[in-house]
Amino acid sequence: RQLHTKLDFFTSLIGLVARGKRRYGGYLVHIAIVLMFIGFAGDAYKQEGDVILNQGKTYTKGHYKLTFTGVSQTSAPDKDMLTANVAVMRDGKPYTIMHPAKWAYRHHEDEPPTTEVALHRTLGEDLYVVLNGYEQQSGNASFKVVINPLVDWIWLGFLLLIFGTVIAFLPDRAYALAGAAAKSEKAKAAATATAILFMLCLGGNVHAQAAMEQVQQGTLMHTPRNPHEQAIF
Repeated sequence: RQLHTKLDFFTSLIGLVARGKRRYGGYLVHIAIVLMFIGFAGDAYKQEGDVILNQGKTYTKGHYKLTFTGVSQTSAPDKDMLTANVAVMRDGKPYTIMHPAKWAYRHHEDEPPTTEVALHRTLGEDLYVVLNGYEQQSGNASFKVVINPLVDWIWLGFLLLIFGTVIAFLPDRAYALAGAAAKSEKAKAAATATAILFMLCLGGNVHAQAAMEQVQQGTLMHTPRNPHEQAIF
């Protein structure tokens, strides 16, 4: 399209998508569903384990080696916090330090402390470490370790699903406004984003309300796309 229109890449991209917005939006939606299914398939390789460790002891799960290095007790105006320090190695190399915790809120002594899960996320897998409990006298801490592969692929697919749906159902006037803004050499991306957001938040609501009124009156069958269809309606 750039070669035929002699326009810049951004303007050409908007024009290309505007001519087949449902097709390209549908492509993105289908890719999103594939990514989400890959993420769901990762649940079959999920690993979990429970362990009780004293300070300095280690626990191996998958390709992770976790070492309990102790706890720290701190206070805030509204709660007391017990935080465990867990050094993590992956494939024999230092990886990260995680801090699962228990929070006991003041004036809620009749309720159990809340559990603050330590989470380390990557595109390949997520590592969760949960502090189940801690014995002050023995110094033993109880942990739950969870390795959950490909979770972020679900979120990535979900975001792409939203993006593809927006592209498919965005009004034609939003693309026209975005294309006009893209021809300006000043702040192309900012102007286009503002125009699209404006059309989504304002124009979409106005159009939906008007369409709903017409549906209730039984007069709306289809939105005319050109003067010929306008004349027919």
